[in-house]
Amino acid sequence: MGNLTFKPASGGELILQEDGGSAALTIDTDGDVNLTQDIYLAAGKGIYFDGGTTSVNYLGGSDAYEEGDFTMVVECASPVVDGNWPASSSRDTDKDTGFAVYTKIGNVCTVSTYFHAINLTDGGGELTFTGLPFNGSAQNGFGGGFASHQGITWNTSAQVAVRKESGDDVLTLNQSIAGGNWSGLDCPAVASTYIYITITYLTA
Repeated sequence: MGNLTFKPASGGELILQEDGGSAALTIDTDGDVNLTQDIYLAAGKGIYFDGGTTSVNYLGGSDAYEEGDFTMVVECASPVVDGNWPASSSRDTDKDTGFAVYTKIGNVCTVSTYFHAINLTDGGGELTFTGLPFNGSAQNGFGGGFASHQGITWNTSAQVAVRKESGDDVLTLNQSIAGGNWSGLDCPAVASTYIYITITYLTA
């Protein structure tokens, strides 16, 4: 069987209607396609943009749009080791009204988290946050912002930022010090603290 060709007059449309007479699919002779519903692609399939045929122009499969939630946990580098360090369930984003959400487009992921009244009693050493939804790329230096009250302190003359190191799922809170270097912020060792974090980073 050869090609099946539909040839409306120039400026005309090819219209597929549902039984009630409403257009479900319209194809204009200039190439525009109009849909009234969603497009469903098979697993691993995607879309090439701008006539490209390489990964630079491709969005689909593991590079497609995705959003969801995850659980992030606060860690302190040197908690006491006598059994008093709180369980992760009392220092993660699932506690009470806390949350951790992400949006990923291609290899760019943005996360927003809120820790509500988490327990860091008997914590010590530098703060880290584990459990990002995707490991980071090999590049270093992704930064974001955070806010906190009740516990975490820093030099008020310093710049502060969230830092994402390469190739892992860990965030740290840092402040700039003399000479442009960065130092980690310490665990506040309090029973109830609140932390907000937002960062965009490249995934592996």
